[in-house]
Parts: sequence; structure tokens; C-alpha cells
Amino acid sequence: MKNEKTLRILSQINLVYAIIKIVYYLFSFIVLFWHDSKNPLMPDYLNKYIAFPKIIVFLIFLLIGNYSYRSLKQKQYNFYVILTIFSYTILYLFFGVYFYQFVNSFNPYGF
Repeated sequence: MKNEKTLRILSQINLVYAIIKIVYYLFSFIVLFWHDSKNPLMPDYLNKYIAFPKIIVFLIFLLIGNYSYRSLKQKQYNFYVILTIFSYTILYLFFGVYFYQFVNSFNPYGF
């Protein structure tokens, strides 16, 4: 498992999934702040409330993508880091909703 080819493939999977999530959250931010509703029944901080957990998850995937890209470019693969990132990616793939709810429980704009 510690051979370079396997770690390169895992790093590529991490990078592709991170890029997909980064693009998804970028478009989500654009749509969220572009369609700013002026409805008097909606509070002013609603956009910030919705954006808070997305910003945290966006930053995590930005770090994952950055590390995966650097490790692929330099061809230096740290077994434990790549396996931890890959494990996080797989766990997020299956349990992303629960992680999103956990981050949202610390939302400073919450109710």
C-alpha cells in the first residue's frame, strides 16, 4: 500500500473530488449573494447564516486540493497524510450532511 503508484492515484482522487466541491461551493456562493432578496419578511443576516457552513467546508476542500496538487507536482507522497485525506474524502462523501449540520451547529448567525 505504501508504493508510490497507489499514493499517486489516491492523491489524484482527492484532487478531483476537491476540485468538484470547490467549484460547487463557488457557484453556490455566487448564487447565494447574486440573488439577494429584498423581501421584508426575510432577515438581513439570512445569507450569512446560509453561507457560514459552506465557507468552512469550502476552506477544508481548498486545503485538501492544495495539498493534493502540491504532492502530485513535487512527487513527494506522505503515506499518512494522503491516507487521512482520502479517508476524510470518503467519509464526507457518505456522511457530508452530518458534517454540514455539525458545522452549522456552531453558526454565529444561528437562531
